Amino acid sequence: MYNATSRTAAEFLKETLDASGIESVVRYRGSFFGRGVSHGLGAVAGAVDAEVWVLEDQFEEAREIRRQTVGDEDTSHGFLPKE
Repeated sequence: MYNATSRTAAEFLKETLDASGIESVVRYRGSFFGRGVSHGLGAVAGAVDAEVWVLEDQFEEAREIRRQTVGDEDTSHGFLPKE
């Protein structure tokens, strides 16, 4: 449902969905420090650090919560829509 460029953003969305009664899972990528922050460590800025997944039967409700929370195109909090 979402690709997040920061683990904090992924956890924020997960908490919002969970509080709304929607089961969600965060799948992390990269090492403990993630891949989306580049401070001379070889990481690629804007790379996906985590994916947020929901059950198919809860997707429509989750998508509406995503729109209300971060909008369709808003990447200012590290979210990228995945549909």
